[in-house]
Amino acid sequence: MILNQIAKFKNNFAISNKSEQITYFGLVRSVKNLIKKIKNTNIKSKDLIAVEIEDSHFFIIAALACIEGGYSFLPINFKMTHFEKKKILEFSKPKLILKIKNKIFNFKKLKNKSHNYNKQICIFFTSGTTTFPKGVCHTPQNLIANAKKFNQTIKIKQNQNFLHLFPMYYMAGFLNSIICPLLAGNKIVIFNKSSLSNYIYFWEEIAKNHINYFWASPSIINIIQIQKISSNLLNDIKKKLNFILVGTAPFHEQLKKKFKKKFDIKCLESYGSSEMLLVSTNLKNKSFGSGKILNGIKIKKDKKKNLLISSPFKFYGYL
Repeated sequence: MILNQIAKFKNNFAISNKSEQITYFGLVRSVKNLIKKIKNTNIKSKDLIAVEIEDSHFFIIAALACIEGGYSFLPINFKMTHFEKKKILEFSKPKLILKIKNKIFNFKKLKNKSHNYNKQICIFFTSGTTTFPKGVCHTPQNLIANAKKFNQTIKIKQNQNFLHLFPMYYMAGFLNSIICPLLAGNKIVIFNKSSLSNYIYFWEEIAKNHINYFWASPSIINIIQIQKISSNLLNDIKKKLNFILVGTAPFHEQLKKKFKKKFDIKCLESYGSSEMLLVSTNLKNKSFGSGKILNGIKIKKDKKKNLLISSPFKFYGYL
């Protein structure tokens, strides 16, 4: 499903963090090895696997193993409270929970009566406008098709260095920040976002890792624009950093102008949602709003001037 599409990048680096770098060959091999171990647990095709792993290369390997192995996939927020976690697990009823212990994948098989998932799906729990998080379901094929369409629209080149900033369990941290860069043959550099204090050295990390682009929310833009940066460091960064993709919330004009004045780095606004995935993106710095819609997506207004979106990437349904 996805391994065949990324195996061609072979010895290019796929993932980088402070402790190690993994090539695409190594990533594919690790995913296949994990699929074999999952099969030994005797869970069936399409059964739900919950992945409760902190943001790391282990999370990416586990997620890809679920998708490639034909299992349904549920990322769990590692920092969620015990009560929140329990509610989501009781509601979704996974057959297996995948964790990491001493850098080794750990399997916890659940005996409770599970849902019969008759289709392979990826479930993302998001609060949005609801009090209790809602389970938004997509097929893996849908996520991959949307990522490919986005990459084609924005013309993402191969061998780029991408900085991963969003939480991996979150739709934008998975689709935008894992699936998109991997399908483009880019290297995912995992930023240590466990503490806000790490953002003090944000621009040094950008320079050190020769980052070409990254996704950011307006709140992240606000954090990084207040950090001090020398003109020499900024000049070095701008030689490599092509643009910043901004999404997940409205990018207000005042913040946009403030950031442009200080850094003069191209920010491309995008629009998407958990239900519709990536819908549109800017291609030029002077484009209006959230830019051009992806091919296959249609937009119109109803009589009350509500904006209606029709998309082939629409979600499968709520859990």
